[in-house]
Amino acid sequence: MPRFDYVRAHSIPEALQLLAEPGLVSRPLAGGTDVVVFVRHEKPPFDRVVDISRVPEMKVIERRGDEIVVGAGVTFSEAAESALLQDVAAGLVEACLSVGGPAIRNAG
Repeated sequence: MPRFDYVRAHSIPEALQLLAEPGLVSRPLAGGTDVVVFVRHEKPPFDRVVDISRVPEMKVIERRGDEIVVGAGVTFSEAAESALLQDVAAGLVEACLSVGGPAIRNAG
């Protein structure tokens, strides 16, 4: 089994610091599907994964002035169920509902 370290970030600044730490090749982990592919390698091309899946700033859907912000950690289901997005971005909601099945939409 390939070996690498795991660390969970609790904020965007912390995640950026962990990902940029000298001497280590780090890879962000959110949904994990791309990391699973690398785990099958005898030696993954990274030393550790930095879990960003629970960083609160990555899970927002909100209006900021004239912009709508959708965090990178928002699942397709969360986006599709957002009243704000339903109101201002019906095409995005429709696209989110067309991605895979419920399990994929819930995973991100």
